[in-house]
Formats: sequence, C-alpha cells, structure tokens
Amino acid sequence: MRYTIRPLDASTWAAFAELAARNNGVYGGCWCMAYHLEVSRTDAAQNRAGKERRVRGGRAHAALVFDDYGTAQGWCQYGSPEELPGIKHRREYEKDAPPHPDWRITCFFVDKRHRGQGIARAALEGALDQIAHLGGGLVEAISEVTTCREAQGRFLFSATVELFEQNGFTRVRKVGKHAWIVSRVIESAPSIGQPVSSPPVPEQRPDLLDAAKRAERPFPRASAGPAGSAPAMHSGGSVRAPAQPIGDAL
Repeated sequence: MRYTIRPLDASTWAAFAELAARNNGVYGGCWCMAYHLEVSRTDAAQNRAGKERRVRGGRAHAALVFDDYGTAQGWCQYGSPEELPGIKHRREYEKDAPPHPDWRITCFFVDKRHRGQGIARAALEGALDQIAHLGGGLVEAISEVTTCREAQGRFLFSATVELFEQNGFTRVRKVGKHAWIVSRVIESAPSIGQPVSSPPVPEQRPDLLDAAKRAERPFPRASAGPAGSAPAMHSGGSVRAPAQPIGDAL
C-alpha cells in the first residue's frame, strides 16, 4: 500500500479530528496535547479545543498519513522545543542535557485497525521531509529500544529506537531502562514551488565584442554560479510542504 503525507494545518484539521475521535480522543482524551503546555489530564474537550486553536494558529505540527481513500490513519508530531516543551524522562535528561535541538519529535499515533502496516514509518519519513522544507536542523527524540524484548504498546507512543536508527538517527544517551535520546541533523531543502535562481549574466557590450573579435579570441562569457536555494517557507506558522506518496514498510 502507498500512503500520502500531508502537514497538519487548518486544511487537514477535520481529517485529524476524525481520526482522533474515531480512537476515543487518543489515549482517552489526550488529543496529542501531552507535550504542549496547556494539556489537561482530565478534560478531553479542553484538549480538543486547545489542539484546534494551536493548529489553526500555526502552533502545532505533524505529518498526517492518508490512505488510498483519503482517510487519515496516523501521524507523527514534531515541533520546536518552545512548541513542545514536555520532555520524557526529564529528570534524567537534564542531568546531562544534550545540545539544544531545533526540533523535537514527540509522539506517533496509528489507528488501532491499521497498525503493523508501515504507517508509523511513513509518518516519520514525512515529518523529516517537512522539517527539511522548514529549514532543517538538529532533530531530537526520546524513544524505546525493543530489540530482544516484547514492549507493551502503551510505551511505544514515541515509536522505537530501531525505527529512528533506520532513518539515520544515532543514540545519544540512555535516560530510562529502555529509553534513549536519539538525534539526527536534517539538511535544509528548498520549498517546492519556490524558484531556484542563478546569478544574472552581465549585459554584453558591443564595444567589447568588437574588441574581442579583433583580437581573434572568444568573448569571455560570464559563468553562472551555483544555483541558489530558496529559503524554507513558513507561512503563518503552518507547514507548507507538499503532499507526497511514501511506500509502505517492508
């Protein structure tokens, strides 16, 4: 199966909300607010409203995974440390904090009827692509090692260390019994739709052309420099990366 990845923004809020509502608000009403400052531990409606305000205000980011029918089936949430200040295993993390990241990947969610079909992998790949188009930088996550053990699903909302390593992340430091900080630097990519420009060729003056001909040598034409890269787009705080198909996991 092939999936389409779209950014979470005002245009995809309804699809996100339908997926969350279909799954009891996610973990009983979290609405993917646990890493934001204004999360409520008891009021699902408050979390839903808070998430919608953030999305419509460009203060929440995620890569949404859509199936062939255009239905959202999962996501990977990411954002700046200011947007997502919550840290898993904070006490151990702060004992020897790593370099300050530009981005954090905090949580994944996949519809309960579509797990084990590569959606989390597609969501992570989509999130990294969106981060690249937002300027790239150091990306950090805290995830769980699952090799040689059977991990319960409730501990895997931050995916697995193995999945991150398959996508170029390296282990930084252990912060829990099975939890590791992992990180990767993502290179900046030009936003799709932005023109890539080259330096203009100087105007050719006729007097210089004549002089060159008289000297029986070719006119020294200006060489174009390397193509410049357009800056990443960030309009109103929402991600402007294009939808893109990503293959299922093997």
